[in-house]
Amino acid sequence: MEDESSVETPKQTDESHRDIDEELAKKREEEEEDAEEEKEEDDLVTRRRKKALRKIRRQKKAALAHQQHHHSSFPTREPVNTKLQNFPPYVQASDYFKGRLQINPSVSRYTHLLGTLAQARGKVDEADQYYRQTILMAPNNVLARNDFALHLSRLGQKDDCIKELKKAELIVTDNSILHKNLGAAYGHRGDFELALQHATRARFLAPDDSMNHRNIAKLHSALGDTHAALEHNMQSIQLEDPHKGVKPHTSAYRAAAVQIIATQRGTREEAIALIDAARRLEGKKLELSTTERTYEIIDRIKQQQGDRFKDIERRRNEETAKKQASADAWKQMLDSMNNI
Repeated sequence: MEDESSVETPKQTDESHRDIDEELAKKREEEEEDAEEEKEEDDLVTRRRKKALRKIRRQKKAALAHQQHHHSSFPTREPVNTKLQNFPPYVQASDYFKGRLQINPSVSRYTHLLGTLAQARGKVDEADQYYRQTILMAPNNVLARNDFALHLSRLGQKDDCIKELKKAELIVTDNSILHKNLGAAYGHRGDFELALQHATRARFLAPDDSMNHRNIAKLHSALGDTHAALEHNMQSIQLEDPHKGVKPHTSAYRAAAVQIIATQRGTREEAIALIDAARRLEGKKLELSTTERTYEIIDRIKQQQGDRFKDIERRRNEETAKKQASADAWKQMLDSMNNI
């Protein structure tokens, strides 16, 4: 005879089925909630990606517009300095190292120096020949590759210049001069984002080099970020302290004055003081600390760049308004959920 406790009654069977159904329903509900949360997360990631892509497109558009507007400031080939072709010290040094090269034709240092001297004298073909000869003799000579790249840049061969600098970078990765020159080369070619990466790396490797800050400021300005441009121009000015033996660069003072006006930070007097400081460095006499000429310069800068920066400010205000609207919508939704 079977034990009565081991036999399930119809009522117990129905209850067990009901428990299983409830458990399955609960599991399905949890899965649906997880799927909905995952979809919301994916939507958020997609929105962030789209926002980042829009920002990159705006930066590229601004960089292209800047490149087209300032195309004349990037000559395809630098003019040859013929005044130094017969400069006696250069001629004597060239003759000396040519003599040494005849005695020791396998010494790459002589060909490198001869290339540098030929470049200084404006003898382009001769410099090209000696630089190429140096690299054939000493392919791991980073300094020679750097000088050859600068020579190619002066000839307007921007792509070849970058190739040589990249080859040098493979030999020595963390060299501030190479990254500085790579940033300049990419900047001349109009690739401002790549240029900014190398210029930032150069600043990291040589934080006390004021030129690195000036280069970064120029690139930020080209990309439309006037606040960052002002910050790096001011850092450049702080590093260019005459008491440290560093000769101040007048363009940094002028650029910082322009950025103060463009970003509406500081006062008119600060911008005037910076431009007057630049004029003093150039040896120009000032009757007063704030001259009428300075006011004319500032008014002209405002007129030339006012429309451009108004457009940038308008876009920023629109983005801020969108962010605020999104935050308000989220807050409203959370409040409504808490009230349920």
